[in-house]
Amino acid sequence: MPNACEAERALPPLSRLTPTAPPRGEPRVLASPFGRGAEQREAERVKMRLPKNNRLLPFARQLRRELTPQERKLWYLFLRKYPVKFYRQKIISSYIVDFYCSKAKLAVELDGSQHYDEIGIEYDAERTKQLERFGVSVMRFTNFDVDQNFESVCRTIDSVVRSKFPDA
Repeated sequence: MPNACEAERALPPLSRLTPTAPPRGEPRVLASPFGRGAEQREAERVKMRLPKNNRLLPFARQLRRELTPQERKLWYLFLRKYPVKFYRQKIISSYIVDFYCSKAKLAVELDGSQHYDEIGIEYDAERTKQLERFGVSVMRFTNFDVDQNFESVCRTIDSVVRSKFPDA
């Protein structure tokens, strides 16, 4: 068993432990003589924030105040009190998604009639592709689904969220 002096000699020099400024946008992680820090850096990378276009904030706030009847129903009867937090009208990059669960990285979109013409379908496909680049899964439901099959919509959302947390 090494004594205190031998253990102290085994540590790297103090200059190696002095933190340097991380590149811009990366979290500050102090070096450790015992190899820790890589796990912390990986955890920080996983918790990375999604990009956000702040110019959309006034519009997102307006959309939060002026919910469609289907968004209002889904929010107040299901998502608002759901055990895993959901956000309404969340800005991700240059898009505003109807509902977003950050823990599950899941966006829930309610589509009205404007989503079913050729332009709307193409736009939604591109939007979904961009969101998936950030690791966000997108679920789409029609307004008709929310009106006529509300319990099924809720069960589907619940099963997808639960599938993201297999240990729970």
